[in-house]
Amino acid sequence: MMNYTIKSSGGKQPVPVVAFADEKYALAGEFLLAEARSFRAAILAALDEPGTGKKKKSSFSGNAFSLEIHADTTKIVNDITGQECVVPTGEFRRLAIDYVSACRKAAQK
Repeated sequence: MMNYTIKSSGGKQPVPVVAFADEKYALAGEFLLAEARSFRAAILAALDEPGTGKKKKSSFSGNAFSLEIHADTTKIVNDITGQECVVPTGEFRRLAIDYVSACRKAAQK
């Protein structure tokens, strides 16, 4: 289970930052920090596709990260370092929605 908190970085332009109870999911937070503010709609759409039954898998490629999304698991890859992490798709989708919501709140301040 992905236990996490989303905190604001503070400063004039606060940025949401994800902290995980289990560091094995840290790459998921790095992915969101790098890609979600620019590509939130595309990321959420890609995460939804395998759950609809129309496709068995989907993918997303951003500036520094890519996702390989299946109904049960999602592989996150840092395309620069090659670092990888596999997370439960449903939990990652919930995290992405929470993170996008935190970004919108931070932008309103």
